Amino acid sequence: MKIGLVCPYIYPESGGVAQHVRFLYENLRLHGHDVRIITASHGPQRASEGDILRIGVGFSMPTNGSVGTLTFSPRYIGQVRSLLARERFDLLHIHAPCDIGLPSWALWTFDGPIVGTIHSYFSHTKARTLAAPWYRYVMRRMTRVIAVSEAARDTIARYANFDCTIIGNGVDCDAFEAGRPMAKFADGMTNILSVGRLEHRNGIDLMIDAFALLARDRPTLRLLLAGEGPSRAAYEAQVGRLPTSIATRVVFLGAVWGERANLYASAHCFALGARKTSF
Repeated sequence: MKIGLVCPYIYPESGGVAQHVRFLYENLRLHGHDVRIITASHGPQRASEGDILRIGVGFSMPTNGSVGTLTFSPRYIGQVRSLLARERFDLLHIHAPCDIGLPSWALWTFDGPIVGTIHSYFSHTKARTLAAPWYRYVMRRMTRVIAVSEAARDTIARYANFDCTIIGNGVDCDAFEAGRPMAKFADGMTNILSVGRLEHRNGIDLMIDAFALLARDRPTLRLLLAGEGPSRAAYEAQVGRLPTSIATRVVFLGAVWGERANLYASAHCFALGARKTSF
């Protein structure tokens, strides 16, 4: 089967949805399917390459306590229509199908079965009520709907009736089991690990404050912050205001990809400070 995966964010940049799309792409190919990823571009990523097909230029904007990507221009509709006519997908799988931009262009122009995966959780507001007709339209267009959690499903179920299958984000257990402690962190310190995009929604500031309290009387405690994001400078400044004896034990690792299993194996504790998440 030839499958198109529509990623609303710039692929393969960091973020939960892009990660989800990446591993879905890899596993669908392992099962013999012909798969393409449809995404936008920005910065140095301008052209399609291999199985990654780029439409238009996306730009980042704050949304739901995070930073989303909006690929929004009427001229992109024609580009999406041409791409779909050329590729002749048997199935289109749209991630975050309610998002305006690339998901909506694909939704309007594809004539065939569509699977949609709901990734987001957001609080109810009056503005969301005004958007209810759009949510109902999107759900009617779906052949099948997946949500990564009950919370993600219920977010849209406030505004539209639809059947939904809950499929949580998968974990490659074999890959993580193969992780081995990294020598640079196997120095007798006790490592607390946080993995997440550096933004307000993920509560990295809470992690730093909590660590500062714990670290006062525990000189062998260390905080490892894995991830990149728009709030990094603010968090580095927050750490800079701590006593030097504590600040030097907060390590910003940046985006971690190939070493992630080894990083988990190096940690004695995993801590999540997220204020809002869908799973």
